[in-house]
Amino acid sequence: MFGSCVSLAPEAEKIKVTSNGADIANCKILGSVKSEPPYVGPNDGVNQLRNNAAALGADTLLLTSSGAIRGQTGMAYRCAADIPK
Repeated sequence: MFGSCVSLAPEAEKIKVTSNGADIANCKILGSVKSEPPYVGPNDGVNQLRNNAAALGADTLLLTSSGAIRGQTGMAYRCAADIPK
């Protein structure tokens, strides 16, 4: 969204954000996610990642890179015990 901050989808509000690989050791990978600048608010990049991860059905987001110019990247995971691996 250009001109306003990126708001979180309701599902994205529940996503755990981490940069610690140990947090996703027993999780199912769902796919990669990316955010695209320009960012207006300080959390816009991570909020975009969380929204994109939520769209994949994730409950955990592993941050893999950060950048205000090229964007941020992450990997979406499902760590809930009720999801088959």
